[in-house]
Amino acid sequence: MRLSALGLARFRPSPGRLIVPDVCCDLVWSGGRLKITGPLTHATKSTNTGDEVTLLKLHPLVAYEWLRVPPSCFTDRAIELHDVNPRLTDELDRLMSEGRLAELVEPIDTSTSGLADARVVAAGRALGRGASREERGVARLRCPRRRLR
Repeated sequence: MRLSALGLARFRPSPGRLIVPDVCCDLVWSGGRLKITGPLTHATKSTNTGDEVTLLKLHPLVAYEWLRVPPSCFTDRAIELHDVNPRLTDELDRLMSEGRLAELVEPIDTSTSGLADARVVAAGRALGRGASREERGVARLRCPRRRLR
């Protein structure tokens, strides 16, 4: 089994750690449990403070292809992966306990995959050249000022 992932991280969240919204799904191992989280629509405080966390960040389409469940089912939620796919949970738990999780990760090269929208990349480069965020955003993204606020 190989899984295209945007990232693999291990960390211990500190109290007050804020999780910011993104469009990704995450596989989260913490406290001996494996959960799938969906895209977030708002920032939320981490519930895993003090515990070691292993997180595998997935593009929502990869998560869908892998689990055959639409990411909208996980939006703003963390669900035990065992409730979605017990066999997969057992296999991932085995790899995790053997320290072999990285073996199944096939990193995505976001520079050529099309995951980063060209307009967002251009706006980021423009911000690096010194204009205000609003000026650069309006110019590069060609979107109304009110959408940038």
